Amino acid sequence: LKLTSSLDKNLVIVFYRGRPKYLDFNINEDFFLVCGSNNFSRVQNLKRPSQMTTELAHFFGLLISEGYHNGKELSIDMKDHELVRYFQNLLLDLFNYDKNIYKSKNGKVRIVISSKTLNRILTAMGYNLETLSGTKVIPDFILKADNYIVREFLRMYYEGDGCVKDESVNVTSKSLDVINKISYMLLRFGIVSRMKKEYREFNNRKEVYYVLAIYGTFVKEFNKKIGFFGKVKSDNLIRLTQRVTDKFSDGMPNMHSLLRRLRKELGITHSD
Repeated sequence: LKLTSSLDKNLVIVFYRGRPKYLDFNINEDFFLVCGSNNFSRVQNLKRPSQMTTELAHFFGLLISEGYHNGKELSIDMKDHELVRYFQNLLLDLFNYDKNIYKSKNGKVRIVISSKTLNRILTAMGYNLETLSGTKVIPDFILKADNYIVREFLRMYYEGDGCVKDESVNVTSKSLDVINKISYMLLRFGIVSRMKKEYREFNNRKEVYYVLAIYGTFVKEFNKKIGFFGKVKSDNLIRLTQRVTDKFSDGMPNMHSLLRRLRKELGITHSD
């Protein structure tokens, strides 16, 4: 945030002139992160990550994939209780931000982030907590990180938003920017993916989603070079790698399901 004469004079600086090396921007004397002085006690307890780590990559992977902002606050609401607890620990370890976990509906648990100060810190890092699903972005410092950090980000992003289908590994997002950048990061590992649009109806209106799918031998490459963070999806991925064939699925998505439908319509058995 740029300091201007219109801002209140009682400001507390929470992001100092020095910057973490992984952030590709300069801070001069006119630019600081600020908040009202009545929040001073909270500001004292927050910190910013000083270097790019596996934990920071995991934090952003889960935040971007599962974080939902309702216009007032951001929440992560999941059935995977261990993953939510891990995110709780990341908040504490990385930012010294201590939040409770609450029970939600349908066996889910929920953690809520409502700190404007934390949002200012993350905004300076390239991510705004108040961003809605369709306008989410992946911060540039993750794209520019080394392959190990990118891999850890992708592992956690896919753990949150990814799934293993009959023939592919998919992620779905309302943000075209996120899908494009994930596709770019996958290419760093030699993994080719395909993007398509899906239309889903909510409250009597159609909304556009973008699906990024990995097929065929690239599924095997994904398993070998990236994979999932958790055991359940990792096991599903291993089973998929044992089913995929190299002959058709690299060239045409959904080839196996198309062949099954044709065999059924023509009355041809698999052995024929």
